[in-house]
Amino acid sequence: GYVHINNHPYSVIIYPSDFHDLNEIEGFSYSIQDSTVDITNYRNINDKPKNVKVSIGGFVIKPTEISSNKSSLTLEISPVSKESSVESTGAEVGLFAPNFKKQDLNNRIVDLGSFKGQYVLMDFWGTWCNPCVKLLPHLAELHNKYKELVIISLASETNQEGVNKLPDYIRKYQMDWINICDKDFLSDEKVKSLYHVSSFPTTILIDPEGKIIHRGGTGEIQLLDQKLEQIFQKK
Repeated sequence: GYVHINNHPYSVIIYPSDFHDLNEIEGFSYSIQDSTVDITNYRNINDKPKNVKVSIGGFVIKPTEISSNKSSLTLEISPVSKESSVESTGAEVGLFAPNFKKQDLNNRIVDLGSFKGQYVLMDFWGTWCNPCVKLLPHLAELHNKYKELVIISLASETNQEGVNKLPDYIRKYQMDWINICDKDFLSDEKVKSLYHVSSFPTTILIDPEGKIIHRGGTGEIQLLDQKLEQIFQKK
């Protein structure tokens, strides 16, 4: 079916793995798709629906009920507020960053949740994106300036040629931090979809509690610099 979020239509698709009563649900997934910008917000749920919240477009979405014939899902949609952001997970500033586990280019598993207690800067980029590449020297400066800052670069490559270029780019631009190739796998969604990234580069800063405190593109890099300066001057 369809839902309207902030007067914008989104289609909703449910993928049941095994429907049960609301209090006994083992797992299902649903997606909210905006065809106008080709973004998919896909969530796997392995808990009671009433306990799971996500966000899109500045609104919190909470599954509340499964129909008696186990074929439909009721969603509660409400604007993000200070109260809801305290416990909500999503891609917007003020919400807790969705966790992910991905393999980096050194074949190590990167668990975002393991960086609790630290500031984390995520950079969504690609070798095909000129503004992204121009930002890499500045990221290297931030890496050298703020030793306590965890930087994670997530390369959204469109083909194998781009994937093959990554080691050369990492060496050339001295990207001595965590590097992930954000590829699709059968059972592993892209992190860029999890964070609703549709433009590149996109930088997201997460505080030690796991909450998003900055999100922007090249036009907001100065704001990011100012925020980092304020953060690390206090420490």
